[in-house]
Amino acid sequence: MDFAERLKRHADRLRAMRPARLAPTASIRIDLAAGPWSEGEPVERLARLCAACCEALRAEPLPAGAYDGHKGLSVDPGAGLSVGLDGGRVWARIAMDRQDGAAMAARLHQAAQRPTDARAGLELVDLSSLGVIDWRGTLARPQLARLVLLAPEWLPARPGADTGARPVLGLAMDYDQRILDAARAASFLALIDRGLREGVG
Repeated sequence: MDFAERLKRHADRLRAMRPARLAPTASIRIDLAAGPWSEGEPVERLARLCAACCEALRAEPLPAGAYDGHKGLSVDPGAGLSVGLDGGRVWARIAMDRQDGAAMAARLHQAAQRPTDARAGLELVDLSSLGVIDWRGTLARPQLARLVLLAPEWLPARPGADTGARPVLGLAMDYDQRILDAARAASFLALIDRGLREGVG
């Protein structure tokens, strides 16, 4: 079977993967100040971020929703969080029930031993241990948003600050701009930042 015949045979599958299925994606980023939430092993840091994300989703569940052009918008309050460890090589499903950082870290450790491809709700990809300090991705339908935790870096001191350079971790958010606008995306990131500063989880 030559190449042209193979293309014809798989035409329907190829059409389903066309760029037309990509969502019109915008990206926004905030810098999370390092602190108690970022101390310890990378999995412990990720667990605390997961807890803050779940808390933010309880206040604003839309980023965990799904959009299909034919079926419209659906928001499942129990959709939860899909976490990509090690740059997204291993995936874990985090339920929305409240749990402390130690319990969340234990769940992530277990996920690393039993990898899964099941991804639903809001995605959180951890690139913090891979040295990546910038990110801008594209979403595929029906996903509405993705969070990406970036590697620690040092930023210059703010004007008038008493201390020198400050450590931060970037948190990027790709979002479907048909459903979420920049203000709503930024306010969701602010909820996560506030949860981390208040020691959620």
